Order: sequence, then structure tokens, then C-alpha cells
Amino acid sequence: MLSKFLTATILPTLVLSISAHAAVDKSELLNKIRSSSGNYKEFIALLNSPDKSLRFAAFDQIVNSGDPVMVELAISEAINYPDQAMQALGFQYQIKQSKRIVFLMETPKNASDQTKKIVADYGSAYPIDFSEFYKDGGFECFRTGSCKGSLNGQTISIYYAGGDNCKVNASLKNDGYVKGYLACNKAQPIPISMQLR
Repeated sequence: MLSKFLTATILPTLVLSISAHAAVDKSELLNKIRSSSGNYKEFIALLNSPDKSLRFAAFDQIVNSGDPVMVELAISEAINYPDQAMQALGFQYQIKQSKRIVFLMETPKNASDQTKKIVADYGSAYPIDFSEFYKDGGFECFRTGSCKGSLNGQTISIYYAGGDNCKVNASLKNDGYVKGYLACNKAQPIPISMQLR
């Protein structure tokens, strides 16, 4: 008898209560989505402002906001913006947030045996781990030994004091890739590339 009472009275009430709560949650969620959408549109407009100083200020404030979605939005907008200074902001911020980058190596046409050996030894991938970045654009890194490098505009340059004695020079291109060359010892330069995002 108790189970019939529960089934007949309590259970339908509980189901209606849960359904009503779910409807309220959906409504609240939709309101949050609409509010966020408006914010994102406003921030995108600021990042694309014709006023360069406003674009830079918007980028700076957004990447320091702590909101990961907004940070990704700001980096993407900056990298794809037609102004090189804005692209450099996005490029440098993305690199500085990376603990590691990996360049893919391409064996050059008519490669020497030494060059082919370098590509084969690295398995066609050249990872670089970052340990510290400085305000002047310089950084410390590690590969097979300690290395130093710099970020200048849309270019990353890396110099090795020891280890494999290689140098990297690569720049952000319009297709969203960072492309350049790896030069090791007396081998010919090896084309390298990395998708930034």
C-alpha cells in the first residue's frame, strides 16, 4: 500500500519538480550563452578596431584576464589580423605560453649524406623545451644542451652553445605556420615548420 501511495503521489511530484528545475537550468544556461555571445562579439570588435592602440590594449587586457576562452579568442584574432604588429603579439604570446614546441623537419632536395643523417637521427621532429622567458624577448631553452634564443616580431631564433650545435630561424607565415630553417654544423639548412595553432 505504501509503494502504491509513493508511486501515485510522491513520484509524479518529484518528476514534475525535476522537470521544472531542468527547464529553469536550460533557461539560465541560454541567458548565460546569450550574455557570453554579446561579450565575445564586443571583444572581437575591440581586437579588430581600426585604432592600433585600442587593439593592443584589448589584447593585453584579454590575455591577462585569466579567462581561457577569451585568451584563445584573442590569440586567434591577433594571429589572423592583417597588421604585422598585431600578429607578432599573438605569435609571441602563444610561444611564451608553450612549454615545448616541435618543428617538423623536411629533408631538402639533393640533401647531403650528413643532412639526411641529421633528419634521420631526429626522426624528422625537432622539439625545443623552454625554461625561461625575459621581458626583452630573450629566452632560455633546452634541446640536447642549453640554448638561448629570442623572439623578435614574428620570428623565433635559437642558438645552441653545446649539444647538437644547431641554430633555428623561423617566422610566422600567413597560413598560420611557423616556417624556417634548422642549420646544424656544416650540414645544409633543413626546412622546418610548425603549426602555431
